[in-house]
Amino acid sequence: MDPRRLRAISRAAVAVSAAVTLALTLAPGGWIDSPPAIPDGAAHAVVFAVFGASLALAYATSGTARRSPRRALVMVLLAIWLVAASTELLQERIPGRQPGFADWAANVTGGVLGFLLAGPVLRAVLRRRGG
Repeated sequence: MDPRRLRAISRAAVAVSAAVTLALTLAPGGWIDSPPAIPDGAAHAVVFAVFGASLALAYATSGTARRSPRRALVMVLLAIWLVAASTELLQERIPGRQPGFADWAANVTGGVLGFLLAGPVLRAVLRRRGG
């Protein structure tokens, strides 16, 4: 696949996953709740793991990551941290929502795990396909 097209797809994946993450975490209380069988922290972690995985795709296809992998990695981790912190801080103003440190920790943990688990797989697939 053409590298430019793959980068465009990765950017779209980040935008969609970020939008879904924001929608799920910032909807007023009672609109979107985790299923009763899934603990709240696990639901937070899964939502952010998808966001982290999309960031792994962007990282794997990024020219910046090739030139300066540490700088790109810091930017990815900062993005996860900022989105997680922002959603929790914004919940203060949303009816029926309560920000919490445990939720923030689950968000960050899920995002980082999604990034770490998806990254090697994506890089291997891209290497195999010559991307």
